[in-house]
Amino acid sequence: MDIHIDTQHFDIYDELRATITSSLEKLNARHNDIIHARVTLVKSTHHQHGSDEARFMLSMARRKLIQASKIGKDVDDAIHNALQALTRELSDFRSKRRGLDKQRLKAAKSGPRLSGQVVHVAPEQGYGYVDIGADEEIHFLRHVVVGDAFEMINEGAAVEVDVVESDSGYEATRVALLQS
Repeated sequence: MDIHIDTQHFDIYDELRATITSSLEKLNARHNDIIHARVTLVKSTHHQHGSDEARFMLSMARRKLIQASKIGKDVDDAIHNALQALTRELSDFRSKRRGLDKQRLKAAKSGPRLSGQVVHVAPEQGYGYVDIGADEEIHFLRHVVVGDAFEMINEGAAVEVDVVESDSGYEATRVALLQS
């Protein structure tokens, strides 16, 4: 996961950066579905107590964006509040996704086995895309790669793909690395 932290009206100290990074890594640990995190911390220039802000924006696998923005009595409090909100948002998103995945696989129509070429692999996030021609790229996840060979798949590799079609597009249910 790529983490980018911006600040406004103050310089971030190493301990705070480490706390934010650690918290985001914990949120991503089991699922490994957060691709990029952008954090913006704003220290209020007014002397009003409780107007510091923390904004978190997460780019998720499957092109989903999750955001949380909270204020607090100081930056640390705002971060804590935003992380709590983010945890709830992620939990809801992952719960809905699990339900949709099960529902989609039950209703999916299996297509023929296709040959293609890997055009993108994100090893840390556990997914990739296969070009099957006709301007179609098929999304695949680590667990659908035959023989736990996900780590051996590189861009340009020839693969064989089983595809399902659902309302949200095409997705691979099996990816097998072809011998060169």
